[in-house]
Amino acid sequence: MLLAGALLACAPAPEDEAARGAGDPCIPESVPADGFSPGEVFLETSHVGCATLLCMVDQRDATGPLDPSLSREECLERGLADCDAQPTEEAIAARAYCTCRCSAAEPGELELCACPSGYSCADDLVELGGPGIRGGYCVRGGAGAP
Repeated sequence: MLLAGALLACAPAPEDEAARGAGDPCIPESVPADGFSPGEVFLETSHVGCATLLCMVDQRDATGPLDPSLSREECLERGLADCDAQPTEEAIAARAYCTCRCSAAEPGELELCACPSGYSCADDLVELGGPGIRGGYCVRGGAGAP
């Protein structure tokens, strides 16, 4: 019993459960044929690759389309053509990542999270959808893009 108490005393503080996994890289299951457009924010719900179940592609400050389904590195590894046209893994990870809902104008069923280090809450990022979807989400950095 004393050992368990000592272990609990040394355990790190629990993190925000709703934010667990926010920032992890993800690839949406549904990618448009021309990629995601500059200025677009895409939110995929029920994404099984994210502990938060939310995969976001943040193209708000992008200058060109992004197709995260094939990286330049994977293209070269497979021996495919036109690999220079593909985004790097780093570029994909900077724009496509798991997120969590951090603010809402209307209370919903989804628990709100505190954004992890390196992320900020972009209020009113998603304005379409039901009250459980509309609201602010954690984005990389302060302005939305790296």
